[in-house]
Amino acid sequence: MIFSNAMLHWLKSYEKLTSFFMSCSFILSDYGYGACHFSLKDNALVAKQFLQKHLCEYLEDSSIIISSPEYDYEKVKKIIDDYFFIVYENSIYESPFIDDVILNFDWMTKSQPIAHYLKTANDLSKFIKYLRCKWDDTPIEVISSQCEFIFKQRTD
Repeated sequence: MIFSNAMLHWLKSYEKLTSFFMSCSFILSDYGYGACHFSLKDNALVAKQFLQKHLCEYLEDSSIIISSPEYDYEKVKKIIDDYFFIVYENSIYESPFIDDVILNFDWMTKSQPIAHYLKTANDLSKFIKYLRCKWDDTPIEVISSQCEFIFKQRTD
């Protein structure tokens, strides 16, 4: 069994995604199954854009970029289908994100690559206060686009 939850979108390219599934095809036994669930678009994209915009404003530096992966469902399906028999597939496009953990400032500031912009704990604390004020002015809604597959080894 191969199982992956909320990880594959971090590969950030079709080449790496293809390489992952090719490796899985060598590892999975003839009777093995795999399951994966991951984001087609970065669920946190809107939150990251909010963070990036206000970090740029706060530091007066417009060159700060926080990247986000994005996949096309049909391309992902084709990659998996090239190596496996797809037993189950599902996709959810542009759905409101139910879990508001993504909008937690602690998550935003710890999970995103901003530490090298804010050198000290005091700098980070000041930025979080600034970010909270901006949030109160313009709250955001996070939209989710995800896919899931169950696949098995081809036996033909």
